[in-house]
Amino acid sequence: MKLSRKIVIPMIALGCMFAFTACSKQTGQKPEKETTALRTKDIKRPINTSQKKENTEVTIDQKQEKKQDASTQAKRNVAKATTTEVPIATKKDEKKSAKTETVVYNGFADGNCVEVQKEDGSFEVMLVMDDALIKKLDSMDIGSKIKISYKAKAGQANKQIIKVN
Repeated sequence: MKLSRKIVIPMIALGCMFAFTACSKQTGQKPEKETTALRTKDIKRPINTSQKKENTEVTIDQKQEKKQDASTQAKRNVAKATTTEVPIATKKDEKKSAKTETVVYNGFADGNCVEVQKEDGSFEVMLVMDDALIKKLDSMDIGSKIKISYKAKAGQANKQIIKVN
């Protein structure tokens, strides 16, 4: 059966129009409904327009004050943390004898710092300056208990591991 071009071309065109029209309606409807629903939930209508302007100015001033208070408080917290909670070791501290303790090894924090968990549950990052100790610690399993000897290092807040048993 042979169909003429005058019938086939319009049928193909109608089929394509129908297919593309159906697709565009399905994909186009969902986002519009969602955004409309979100917009209607967020709309707050003031009773009096003059009250709205006054309240907006007060709210903006309050927000600016809160931001300034928050940044001031954050600066105070940083200053307090760096000055009181983390003492820097001196030459006098470095001359004291080493302490020995059993800790849980949690792996390297960076190239020459190891994180350990002490017996009291606190975590501490300690320096490792000796290449042999770095290789030894690197070969150990994370989570294993190890016995270390450490002491203060002048100019550093973190203690230095000097021996691993």
